[in-house]
Amino acid sequence: MAPVSGRFPGRTPKRIYRNFSLNESDLSASPIPRYDLLGEDYFSLGQGYRMLPVQTTRGCPRSCDFCSVPQIYGRAFRKKSADQIIREVEAARAAAPNQLFLFADDNMFINRRFSKELLKALIPLRIRYLAQSDIGIARDKELLRLMYQSGCTMLLVGLESLSQDNLKNVDGFKSKMLKNYHEYVKRIQDNGIVVLGAFIVGFDHDDSSVFDRISEFVLDTQLTPHRRLFDPSVVARRRGYYRRVLQSLPRCYVNRFQEVIECPEMEYSV
Repeated sequence: MAPVSGRFPGRTPKRIYRNFSLNESDLSASPIPRYDLLGEDYFSLGQGYRMLPVQTTRGCPRSCDFCSVPQIYGRAFRKKSADQIIREVEAARAAAPNQLFLFADDNMFINRRFSKELLKALIPLRIRYLAQSDIGIARDKELLRLMYQSGCTMLLVGLESLSQDNLKNVDGFKSKMLKNYHEYVKRIQDNGIVVLGAFIVGFDHDDSSVFDRISEFVLDTQLTPHRRLFDPSVVARRRGYYRRVLQSLPRCYVNRFQEVIECPEMEYSV
């Protein structure tokens, strides 16, 4: 490919750009976001997100097939310091008092020692927040207690599927957790935290009974369900899912923003 003129004269464009230093980024050098620039409209009724996002970590060591996080942020777990996070929370609260916080980390509590240090530092701030984690945190009773004391009101947990065969293909860690799903969900709830359980339907081993199984699980555990139809647009191509799913669903339309597959041959019923 010949060099092109214009904004980058003399440079040869690459077909694919990769950030090989992704896992080396130092989050402690990250500046405090300008929450004061959000403005009142950001939190107006019927507009905006109505939550204050704060990111404390990046990266996830899990390798779930459907997830884009390792491709975007890398698998190496990096974190800001507890003091740095407290300053960000205080800056956000000063810009918008009495707002609910969202810790936007995709798997916030992987590093247990750091998580407990941070949660203890958050307790005096008396904030309310939502967070995201895997179901494995239910094994740490001290962590759950500190989450509640620091203001965690709801936790999004990626349960993904109730099928052992599906979970084996998705992530070996979650397939080992499946037998404890009921117990672990209840353990989180018993600590005063609402569980927002995330499910995906449309895996290879799903059939029409998947909806009844999820419904029974939700009613039994009293969790709050969050469900998506399987979206091949974010599947890691190394497993061949992307090509196989599209071939198995002819004339399908993929809405990658809503993570939904719409197919004329699918039947919908209420």
